[in-house]
Amino acid sequence: MPIAVGTKKPKQLPAYEAWKQDPTPENHQALLEALKSTVDAALRSHAGGDERLRARANILVSQALLKFDPQQVQLNTYLHGQLQSLRRFAQERQRVIHLPENRRMDAQQVLRLKSDYRDRYGMDPSVAHLQDALNMSRKRVLLAEGVSSERPSSEMQSEKGEAPGTVERGADEIWADYVYHDLDETGKKIFEWTTGYNGQDRRSKTEIARQLKVTPAAISSRITKILRRMDEGLEA
Repeated sequence: MPIAVGTKKPKQLPAYEAWKQDPTPENHQALLEALKSTVDAALRSHAGGDERLRARANILVSQALLKFDPQQVQLNTYLHGQLQSLRRFAQERQRVIHLPENRRMDAQQVLRLKSDYRDRYGMDPSVAHLQDALNMSRKRVLLAEGVSSERPSSEMQSEKGEAPGTVERGADEIWADYVYHDLDETGKKIFEWTTGYNGQDRRSKTEIARQLKVTPAAISSRITKILRRMDEGLEA
């Protein structure tokens, strides 16, 4: 969105301007050094000051720089918001610490794969992807993630707030499994976040849209299609 006439352009760091004009590795490193105080503040605010997450924070900064619009806001303000995801990484690390040894090893594998996947695709992988990539059963993946129980798929609601018809729990679960595994990777994550399937935390359409970098309307459309597919099995 262009700046309105008469609006003062936010002043950016000299190191950012130098990197923007000449994005060499040297200028990138100089920019990261100039942003150290910003990363320090984000680590304190979002990760309890965990220094083990500094490398992760620098990766997030490097990714965020590619999407930054210097016309709209100061870089430090923008990055502090972008680094909120450090909270999730810190929570995952803390959870792993308290697991038994065998589950800790599984959790470390899951955590490493999820981090790599986020770096590459900008979203969390589905539980199904974790199963396939790590050759683990669903139960083993869920235990590694600290999930002790799954939420029923019947918790998915239509756009009007109405749940699809209910049938015997066993049949409902079997059909939910079928629908889930027939979806693409993005569809699987929408299914998980909308229903709590595979023990995942439920999220609003707005949160899902923000995570997947699409519009809430696009998420609504995908949810409606999934609901129709669910209804096919429930009405059979």
